[in-house]
Amino acid sequence: MYMKKILFATFSIVVFLTSEAQRQGVILNCYAYRQETMPGVQMEGQEVQVIASNFIYLEILKSTMIDIKYLWVGKKCSKPSILPVTKFPVAISNSNAMNLDKGTTELVPVTKNSVLQILQNDVTNDSKLTTGRRLAARYAFVIAYVYKGKWYYYTGKKIKELEKQYGM
Repeated sequence: MYMKKILFATFSIVVFLTSEAQRQGVILNCYAYRQETMPGVQMEGQEVQVIASNFIYLEILKSTMIDIKYLWVGKKCSKPSILPVTKFPVAISNSNAMNLDKGTTELVPVTKNSVLQILQNDVTNDSKLTTGRRLAARYAFVIAYVYKGKWYYYTGKKIKELEKQYGM
C-alpha cells in the first residue's frame, strides 16, 4: 500500500512537470498591457464608449520559430496577426489631449532575442479548442502556439493596465 502511494505521488509530479513544460514551452518572456481610450468630445445624452486595446509581446530566442495559432483574452478567442518587432525599446506615449507631454512607458526593454507583437483579431468560435478555453477560464490570457510540431499553451495571470487615454 505504501509503495502504491509513492508511485502515485511520483507519477503525479512527473505529469505536473510535463504539463507545465508544455504549457510554457519556448517563450522566454511575455509583456501584456491593456489601455482604455475614451473619445474626447461627447454629445449631451450620448453614451460614453470606452475602447480597450491590448498590447501583447512575446520574447523568444532568435533561432526559435513558433507558429502562434490562437489568443484568448478575457475568455474571447481570436486568430491573431503577428508582427516582428525590430526597434527597441518598445514604448508608448503617455501624452493625450487632457495632459500633454507626460513622457513614455516602456513596454518591451532592449533585448538581443526576437520579439513578436500579437495583434488580436476578430473573435472566433472553434469548438475544438477545449484546452485553450479551459485555461482561459483561469487566466487573464492564453496563447496557443506550435513549436516543432507540438502544441503549447502560454498562460498569463495578469495584464498590466496602462494609463487611460483621452482623445480630442
